[in-house]
Amino acid sequence: MKDWESQTEDFNQTTHESSGKETSSGEHTQYLQKLSILDEHKKTAQTLKEMLEEILKLLKNWIVKNDKDSETEKMKNNETSTAVQTIEPPKQTDNNETLQAEETTIKSSNNQSDEMKAYTLSGFTLTIINKAQDFGQEIEQRIFDTFNKVYPKMRERFNKEATKNVTLIVDSELNETAHTSLFYCHYFSVNETIKIHSAYFKETPLDTDTITHELMHVLQSSYPNFELRWLIEGLADYARWKYGCDTHQEKLTNFESKHNYTDSYKVTARFLVWLETKVNDKVVDRLNEGLQKNQYQNGTLWKEITQKSVDDLWSEYTKNPDLSK
Repeated sequence: MKDWESQTEDFNQTTHESSGKETSSGEHTQYLQKLSILDEHKKTAQTLKEMLEEILKLLKNWIVKNDKDSETEKMKNNETSTAVQTIEPPKQTDNNETLQAEETTIKSSNNQSDEMKAYTLSGFTLTIINKAQDFGQEIEQRIFDTFNKVYPKMRERFNKEATKNVTLIVDSELNETAHTSLFYCHYFSVNETIKIHSAYFKETPLDTDTITHELMHVLQSSYPNFELRWLIEGLADYARWKYGCDTHQEKLTNFESKHNYTDSYKVTARFLVWLETKVNDKVVDRLNEGLQKNQYQNGTLWKEITQKSVDDLWSEYTKNPDLSK
């Protein structure tokens, strides 16, 4: 079947060939009517094309989410089988609030005993499922301390509607070092899940701020799509820089001329810090809000916030990347 452009071209060619012949006003009117019909068909075809592209985009996001939900259900079935519960005595925190830790031993599908503890403080709960043999109580406590210090503040700023219940699974058999529901979506109906390889904490036992980065992804799970991964990861490393507790790790990278704002992680995070310091102190909040509301619109959001394109902003940054006020 020929497209509308081809049909129009054929029709015009036929008309051109007969243009030397004398035509009546009726034939001329008929010709104009046919042109009008073809033009309407062309517009309809373009509209249908745009609709199909939008449907395909939505379908792609649905497939990704469906795959993630299937994986979550599988994991949930494996990890929530019959459990024996014991309740530890309440512990006192530095600010005299009561920390309730519920300890559960669960049986996984491979018949190994996994340990599960749920730490609750001020309405926020971190459930840690330990599927590794080399993950100790000291690291576990540091992780909860980090969660307790950073997550309520981050939630208040970036996503007040986000879950207060987060699950951390520490496993020795993961292909990735760390990920959250944002990209690999282990999404439960009542909480978000972070999975981290136990080897990471064995190699860097003091670096609990990888949890801070991943917690930002939990807050970003409300984004309608995750196409701007460079900015999403940059915001997560910004949160690590802003709210992280660990002073042993470099939180931002030094600027190098080879860098680009799309390099993600620490490179993008440093750019965001510079923008917040030099250009607009609300830029991070507005970018986060814009991503939540799907307002990025091919980069026009930058101009709405700063009156400049991201390329122009990056050009200014490269000339003077100093972060001091």
